Amino acid sequence: MAEKPIGVMPLSVIAIAFGVMGFFGGAMGLGAVIWNPKQNPPGGTDPKLAQVNAEFVQKMEAVTREARPVQLVLLPAMILTSLVLVAGGISGIKMKARSFVQLAFGASLVVDSASAVYGLIVQARTMDITKWYLAEIASSSKMAAGVEMGMKFGFYAGLFMGVGWLVAKTVFYILGVVYFGKKNV
Repeated sequence: MAEKPIGVMPLSVIAIAFGVMGFFGGAMGLGAVIWNPKQNPPGGTDPKLAQVNAEFVQKMEAVTREARPVQLVLLPAMILTSLVLVAGGISGIKMKARSFVQLAFGASLVVDSASAVYGLIVQARTMDITKWYLAEIASSSKMAAGVEMGMKFGFYAGLFMGVGWLVAKTVFYILGVVYFGKKNV
């Protein structure tokens, strides 16, 4: 039996790990979209702040409602392609069905990219709402400027991490398609 090329095992194991993470992430996301719990605005004694909180929750719920139909398509697709990626990783380890392994990487690239781009679009909409909210509560309460800055930093750090994760996965998937397309693999 021929020896496995050096990149087969790491690419296959990472594919299995990404597939498992994608399956559980997609399943949890789908559960949240289906369950769709209602948010209660934070309480308080300041009527202006209570009104701002209620309006914030209302605006965020509107974005959630608008995003729901697309998420009901993307999340099951993510679950399915994640399972295909796990099967592709197992096939890669066994050195079988090389074209199936490439298909698994390619399908995951398409679905993960579509999901991430849509997520960024939704996040941009919620960012506008969050900016409005932070400005409103800063002007109507005694919130320290550092708290507002900290919330903004956290928001942008999360956005940066999401884009970075997408870039890393995109490079991985393209590498997998190209690597498993080589004749010596």
